Amino acid sequence: MGLFKSKAVVTPLSETDRKFLLEWSVPYSEMTPAIKAEFEDQVAHFLAGRRITGVGFSGALEREDRLLVAASACTLSAGWPGFRWTDVSEVLLYPDDFDRDFQIADEDGGATAELSGEAHPWGTVILSLPSLEDSFEDPHDGYHVGYHEFAHVLDRDTASSVGPSGDGGLPSNITGKFADLMGRALEKTRAALALEQSPLDPYGLESPAELWAVAVEGFFELSSALADAHPDLHQLLDLYFNQRPRN
Repeated sequence: MGLFKSKAVVTPLSETDRKFLLEWSVPYSEMTPAIKAEFEDQVAHFLAGRRITGVGFSGALEREDRLLVAASACTLSAGWPGFRWTDVSEVLLYPDDFDRDFQIADEDGGATAELSGEAHPWGTVILSLPSLEDSFEDPHDGYHVGYHEFAHVLDRDTASSVGPSGDGGLPSNITGKFADLMGRALEKTRAALALEQSPLDPYGLESPAELWAVAVEGFFELSSALADAHPDLHQLLDLYFNQRPRN
């Protein structure tokens, strides 16, 4: 995961694409010109190099659907010049939430919707399109399935070595003292969350990996509340995502 030369034909975003993203993505609308340009370039490369496939739709996916997927990933990485999401092989978009067997909920009760997203070790990310749209429509509720699942992609490589059960919890592209500081800040946040003294989603208590993903959601959707409740974590995430001019 990181820098590489893409062999795909990359078409720059159109003015229509940019207008759509400005309307739907609050982080994009608040970026400085330099970071915004990097974000646009990364989105164009994501669309050119990552497969985005609709599952269970009667017709082809709309351009806007693909833009929301790419924006979810590239919002996280816009502060890393030249970054490419090479660990993502394909994104599957479902027309509704799904169960743990990846069956879409139906009116006959054949499946119970439990999940709106899932990231798999082999590089497949599954997202419920309605949940993804809802995530962008309410940018300050602390919930964003796109940010959450792509945050899991970032910490996936550490799953065998981090956490008491080997279940991730730190992004794979940090090491050394910074990783230690991030781990300590996340543990303090977990303790506060257990005491109901955090603005983050309690789902973060499920595992170190889920706490990381929930913290990423909070950083982009609840920035002020996160800074007030967990200033050390907010500062480290600010340094990690490297988008300080936007913040």
